[in-house]
Amino acid sequence: MNKFYYYASYFLIAGFFVTGCAHFSRTATTADLSSMSAQKLLDRLEQNYLKLNTLEGKAQFQAQMEGAGYEAAANVKLIMPDSLFTKFEAMFGFDVGTFSCNRKKFALHIPMQKVLYTGQLDSIDLAKFFQIQVTYDELMEGFTGIPRIQSGEFAPLAIDNNQYLMMSRSATGTHRYWIDATQFVVTQYQFHDLNGTLQITKVFSNFKKYDDILLPKTIQISRPVQKQMFSLFYHDRKVNQPIDRNNFKIRGIPRNTRHIRL
Repeated sequence: MNKFYYYASYFLIAGFFVTGCAHFSRTATTADLSSMSAQKLLDRLEQNYLKLNTLEGKAQFQAQMEGAGYEAAANVKLIMPDSLFTKFEAMFGFDVGTFSCNRKKFALHIPMQKVLYTGQLDSIDLAKFFQIQVTYDELMEGFTGIPRIQSGEFAPLAIDNNQYLMMSRSATGTHRYWIDATQFVVTQYQFHDLNGTLQITKVFSNFKKYDDILLPKTIQISRPVQKQMFSLFYHDRKVNQPIDRNNFKIRGIPRNTRHIRL
């Protein structure tokens, strides 16, 4: 079981981290608190989220951790709101691993270990993968680059560097979201724990419009305490094109692969 979490963390954590700045070609709009509210911002963000039905893309994944670094090509497929498939390949097409899941089941194939893990999603601890508490919706967010802010109690809306700044508190700490005043997308997210320590920074950058949906081409997440940085750079992406759900099945598994059900 410990080996499962060790290898799974390498593949799954790709979906979570971002640093950078958003880039838009349109003339920037000046943020104006007199005509904006937290609820209006939430409504605009939700409109963009609801337009996304499917995504199929190729990306470069990079992981930088203390004393180590990794890089792999990632093939990503997802059907909103709950089906995800991603395959990682190292240089020269070397198969690193494939992960497929929905809100009920998951499968993880690791060719080098000749092992296939499967099971109910609620039978595994996602927190052990990411070493942070994470929901399935946040996992999907990591591959789409569209964070979904839940309604709740927010501090008074503020402006920071001509972006709207939304802040909320939870039982675990403080959440901050920076929202572009022109395109109404989240460009950065930070989480500070109850001691005020910055635990996570996500930055979504290089936005491009696909089928009237704004998506970032670069998704990165940093964890300063652990000295970790994870980046996903999309270089090719198809949005809202039909995807056969059979493509979410992991294929070509050798007969000598051990199948471990969790």
